[in-house]
Amino acid sequence: MNRIHIVGAGPSGLVAAIILARAGREVLVLEKEKIAGGDPETHPRVDMTPFDFEGLQKLTGIAFSPAVKPLQQLRGYVWGRPYLLDPAPVSILERGLRPTSIDSYLFGLAQDAGVKFEFSRFLQSAEDFARLPAGSIIATGPHLEGFRALGVPHQITYSYAGLAQTPPDLNQVACYFGDFTRDYAYVAAINGVAFTLLFSRRPLGEEHRAAYAELLERTEGIKIGKWRNRIGPLPTASRFNPRLWHRGRILAGTLGGVMDPFLLFGMHGAILSGWISAMAVLNPPAAERAFARHRRLFARTLLVKRLADTLPFRKQIFQFLIPNLNRLQRGLPLAIGGIPGYRWDRPWQEKAWMRLLKPG
Repeated sequence: MNRIHIVGAGPSGLVAAIILARAGREVLVLEKEKIAGGDPETHPRVDMTPFDFEGLQKLTGIAFSPAVKPLQQLRGYVWGRPYLLDPAPVSILERGLRPTSIDSYLFGLAQDAGVKFEFSRFLQSAEDFARLPAGSIIATGPHLEGFRALGVPHQITYSYAGLAQTPPDLNQVACYFGDFTRDYAYVAAINGVAFTLLFSRRPLGEEHRAAYAELLERTEGIKIGKWRNRIGPLPTASRFNPRLWHRGRILAGTLGGVMDPFLLFGMHGAILSGWISAMAVLNPPAAERAFARHRRLFARTLLVKRLADTLPFRKQIFQFLIPNLNRLQRGLPLAIGGIPGYRWDRPWQEKAWMRLLKPG
């Protein structure tokens, strides 16, 4: 039986490795870092996302509850005006090298399943990827090397991140919209660490980061000592971008375009993509059907996002939307409905899609 090569020990690659190994396949994961858990320069970090625990566990056979927790408190700040939101649809998780991260959890499951790893294996050129056996899975995440080497269209983004210590029992997220970015910023705390991210699809000046840092300290009492700047790619350059097969290899995660192109939620898609890429080996027709469904969803949601970006009076629209989300029952699917695989068993019009705020 041929060994399956997987490039990247992030969530997509690890989920694919676990599923394939449990199915009896020999799996080798090639990872550019010295250990699973991502780039130590950009981790730990904390992510939030709507999360379908039951659906993902049924699909993948993996229980995610040890590493993914329901969010306890969610706040929003719209040009400084605070709102308390219902956190019910949202979960929170840690990324990185620490034992509490989802990366460490999945790495342990992969080892238990018999997956082999080779660390410090950095593939960055077209020739490097061309030397992989046909049918290899490439899950290199939001890193320019993979996108450029494989010729995958991408949009350059800019992020400014920082860390602070918090009480270990703190479980909360605050989201920010304001003049410091046309996209968003957030701070999320779990497992004794608070991670903040100021995100933009265009470069930001020092004055933008300073304005956000001042707002963060004033509203949440969190002061960031050192900021980490990063330029990275997203697969949102084209609504036809998601691809499962590319030059005889299987693409997974961000590189394959399996993410939400509206709010850029990525973890749900990463896990789903790990399953799809494993199915591309074990059951290609099932993988093709699932990926075709995501491709249609991606194209539709990205089109909605581009239309939303053209709207004038952005500040006034946000100030109206946030306090009225519970009443906009037909519009919310356009926001959370773009998450790959999120409650696929529910009709598009069903109100269960739209439980972002409790009535009243």
